[in-house]
Amino acid sequence: MDRRPPRLDHMRIFGSTVYVLDKNTNKDKFDARSNKGIFIGYPEESKGYRVWFPDSRKIIIARDVKFLEKTPEAPENLDEIDFLEKSKQVRVMESTDEGTPNVDGSNSRLPCLCPHAVTKIWRFRGR
Repeated sequence: MDRRPPRLDHMRIFGSTVYVLDKNTNKDKFDARSNKGIFIGYPEESKGYRVWFPDSRKIIIARDVKFLEKTPEAPENLDEIDFLEKSKQVRVMESTDEGTPNVDGSNSRLPCLCPHAVTKIWRFRGR
């Protein structure tokens, strides 16, 4: 048995604003490279972070995430997150290093939650 305390450097603030890297390679020079979401937890089945996109009401599991922990952005209706988190009516997709998502569900008739299907929230603002 190891007597060292567990590492906590990977722990993040729940409800903080995050930007998830969009690995879609079909982008123009000034297209957004990330999507804004809210960190809602850790997946049980894989490494990464669970991110909720309130505008599209989708949850994804991603590893390439930048956290803005200084600016928490809690949703107005927390029941909506609980419903989405416990829902078995969707398949959650993982973002991989190759840019193609891996499905962690077995029922292929359910709708997919894919990081590439999320609408762009963050946009380039020129001066």
